Amino acid sequence: MKILALVLVTCLLGCATERLGVEHIKDRDYRVQGHLDRDEYDEIIRIVRAHPKEQINFYASSVGGTSHDLFDCMDALYQHGQVYWYSLDQCDSACAVLALSTRHANGHYRLHSFYRHYHHHIEAATGYNVQILDRLGSYGYDKDRLHHMFHSPEELWDVTLTNGVIDEH
Repeated sequence: MKILALVLVTCLLGCATERLGVEHIKDRDYRVQGHLDRDEYDEIIRIVRAHPKEQINFYASSVGGTSHDLFDCMDALYQHGQVYWYSLDQCDSACAVLALSTRHANGHYRLHSFYRHYHHHIEAATGYNVQILDRLGSYGYDKDRLHHMFHSPEELWDVTLTNGVIDEH
């Protein structure tokens, strides 16, 4: 009886949980939700590679994600050239960096320093942030204009993008 109750509760919780990750909506439209990690980055790369030279639309709502494996996804989005990234509710941190990688991002985004945990403290991952800035610079963004956004993990910087052009608040 206890096992049956546990299975029932697990099923009910699973039904009540919002689907997260990368979800195909229709045609070449996709929804990106929740915490981003290697699985989501790999799925985005797979989608981009499956549609060379075709416009792809991603509708994102994410508080960000891990920084590991982010570079390959950034490069795939940038090199494709026809990826459009739209912020829905919010698109923070790693989600915002992916938006900057598309050339065609639209909406409201929030950036902050990537960080690491060190002896129960959070500190900026300085070397990693330099790599992110260098990569964004290679995509045509002004690194000096973005540099201050990658100094502190505690401070979020509001940025609005219109077809990939930054309008900082």
